[in-house]
Amino acid sequence: MRFLSKKQVKDLVTLSFAEQARREIKGTFPKRIRLSEHPRGRVVYREEDIRKWMEDPARFRAESH
Repeated sequence: MRFLSKKQVKDLVTLSFAEQARREIKGTFPKRIRLSEHPRGRVVYREEDIRKWMEDPARFRAESH
């Protein structure tokens, strides 16, 4: 399993950090993984989840509900 940073994801999907967060809250974007308990700690995304979302964002939305 490979992890991607927020910046790597932003570059891949061309959505701003804010838009990624909005979609994540709505359940239409993969959930981030927090690597520490600190509220401002590093977060990553599973590459597999991002690739699946990129293939078909509408299907991801349907599967996540």
